[in-house]
Amino acid sequence: MQQTEQMARRHDIWHYALWSMIQQSEILFAQGFLQAAWEVQEKAFQLIREQHLEQLPMHEFLLRIRSQLLWAWARLDEAEASARNGMDVLSSYQPQQQLQCLALMVQCSLGPRRSG
Repeated sequence: MQQTEQMARRHDIWHYALWSMIQQSEILFAQGFLQAAWEVQEKAFQLIREQHLEQLPMHEFLLRIRSQLLWAWARLDEAEASARNGMDVLSSYQPQQQLQCLALMVQCSLGPRRSG
C-alpha cells in the first residue's frame, strides 16, 4: 500500500494516494495498531486539505474510519463530530449514502460497548 501511495504521489494522482492511505489506516486499525492508524489518517487529512479533495466521497470514508477509531478510544463527542462531518461531505448525495455515518452517530450516543 505504501508503494501505491508513493507512485500515486509521484504521478500526481491524488485520489489513488488518498485511497492507499485510507486502506493502510484500515489495515493498521484491524491489526490493533490504533496510534499508527491515527497517524496515517492525519497524513490523509493533510493530503485532502493540500489538494482540495474535500468533496470526494473518500473524504467521507476517511471521516467515518476516524470516527470508528475515536469511538474505540471512547472519545465519543469527537467520534460523533467526525461522523457528522462525514454526513456533511455526502450532503449532495442520496440520503442512503449517509446511513453508515448516521449509524456511527447512533453508536456514539449509546456509548462504548461493555464486556461481561
